Amino acid sequence: MELKLEHIICAAVAEGLYKMRRDIGRSVFGYFKHAKRLGITVLVKCDDGQEVPMVFWEAHNMPLLEFAIEYNKKKERILKQKDTPWQKIHQRLSMLPQWMVQPALWLITYVNVNMGLPIEHLGLEAESLGHFAINDIN
Repeated sequence: MELKLEHIICAAVAEGLYKMRRDIGRSVFGYFKHAKRLGITVLVKCDDGQEVPMVFWEAHNMPLLEFAIEYNKKKERILKQKDTPWQKIHQRLSMLPQWMVQPALWLITYVNVNMGLPIEHLGLEAESLGHFAINDIN
């Protein structure tokens, strides 16, 4: 197992998120709701140009090497399979006219991420993304 800078940065972000846990939550209908669990999202750039979210919950509780192993497993799975809910959403939205795609993605993201509500038709569970997003570090 090789420890890389991307593992260290993600672990540091998770630790920082834990340090400010009292201020982490979601705005649901204009009211702040504290988060029950803390998560970070790393956007993985695929060969086709899409950035697919990879989520780690409670990463601040994991030892660094365990986190690095989990990180590599999830990243390989995303790069090989291409069947995450977000990739399926992009495939479904590609049928829409281009001018409708951005508002549709905004609405889906607002309902799922900001309000923390599930969208079962699209396969998204409640709070499917973390509280802090990091672009692919590679």
